[in-house]
Amino acid sequence: MEQIDVALRLRPQLVKDTEDTALGSLGIGALVVQDIDGNNKLQLKKNVSTTPRRLSVSQSRGSGKLPAGDGFDTYDMSASGISVFGEKADTHTVYCNTCQRIVQSVMEGINGTCLAYGQTGSGKTYTMSGITDFAIDEIFSLIASTPQREYLLRLTILEIYNEQVMDLLNAAQTPCRLLEDPEDGPLGVLVEGATDIAIESADHLRREVERAYQIRHVGKTSQNDYSSRSHLIIRIVVDSKPAKSDVKEAISPSSPAKNAFDASSENTLSSLNLVDLAGSERLSQSHSQGQQLKETVKINQSLLCLGNVINRLSEGPGGYIPYRNSTLTRLLRHSLGGNARTAMICTLSPATISVEQSRKTIQFAGRAREVKNQVVVNTVGGDQLIRQYRKQIDLLRQQLDEYQKQDVKEDAAVKVDPSHVAKLELRLKQTEQQYKQANDR
Repeated sequence: MEQIDVALRLRPQLVKDTEDTALGSLGIGALVVQDIDGNNKLQLKKNVSTTPRRLSVSQSRGSGKLPAGDGFDTYDMSASGISVFGEKADTHTVYCNTCQRIVQSVMEGINGTCLAYGQTGSGKTYTMSGITDFAIDEIFSLIASTPQREYLLRLTILEIYNEQVMDLLNAAQTPCRLLEDPEDGPLGVLVEGATDIAIESADHLRREVERAYQIRHVGKTSQNDYSSRSHLIIRIVVDSKPAKSDVKEAISPSSPAKNAFDASSENTLSSLNLVDLAGSERLSQSHSQGQQLKETVKINQSLLCLGNVINRLSEGPGGYIPYRNSTLTRLLRHSLGGNARTAMICTLSPATISVEQSRKTIQFAGRAREVKNQVVVNTVGGDQLIRQYRKQIDLLRQQLDEYQKQDVKEDAAVKVDPSHVAKLELRLKQTEQQYKQANDR
């Protein structure tokens, strides 16, 4: 068991923050990071008296209530193991201290998730787009430096919009359906109909990611000119096995091993989830109306379910975990208390108007840090992988046959959706290609 890695990142102050009466590190009402006694500590100031009071993250869990008193709160992260990055820290520094280890683990067969959480306008998308770029560099650098293993990368990009899962690699962007994996496989919940493409190069992967960011649902609100209206999940599946010329050498007792993983003769199957969550909003501040109001309600409900799962997991093992209460927590089940190594970056705004939301984010980070995952290397025998592909092919063909039989019936109660059939046919073609590649390797 190991704890989730958690970091707090304070974005720089913007002109809009000044318009919202944020006064920066010298003003009352701002959130700042200060170097106190050699440690980064968050100071959350309030427009009240100057009597200080201190609160550690570990004290903030449970009811979430602060001790009585006025002035400002100093959050000391040193005891909790939560990293703190001030406004001068660049994204590469954040990546190296939070997500680099996750990406390296994925290349060794361990599931990994890097996730950005925070209120709207706090810098989540800026952070995750940079993290994703550095992760791509890391992945292909590791592949180039590990010639003793072969890698097959596959990509799926999903967004959760109004609690529906949309496939951003499919131009039709029709909703997908979540299925529980009957074998509880290493990749977690299955997404029926989601496009799964083989990655050819780092440039190919970047192009697909950039396109996804361009077409995801965004909108302008009173708090954010470029507000994400959906959760974005970039999932990279890494299928790895020893190179054919290296297998005998790997299992030979007399051959020197570079490290335990390099010398392994096991096939591994793991996934990297790069998650850019939509931000929480207060309706009294965002003034959302119409479709944006519906989006805001769905986003807040989804994040509330995430908070409930984190709260329950932070209390320790045992009891019911409400994963199924939202699409987001179903998809991230392995990442939260399951089979994955997870890093969570909680972003903060220095704006005065965001003080209470920042306080809640800090408390959320403290609870998330107490969640423990069961991290294992996902080994998959070559025959087992081929059987999995064979089973998927049989299931897809069976579904297509059923739709075709239903379509020829003139009196069918429900007509077949041609776009859904097209998605199944595409998925069948992709799976057959994966099956062939697995047989050839």
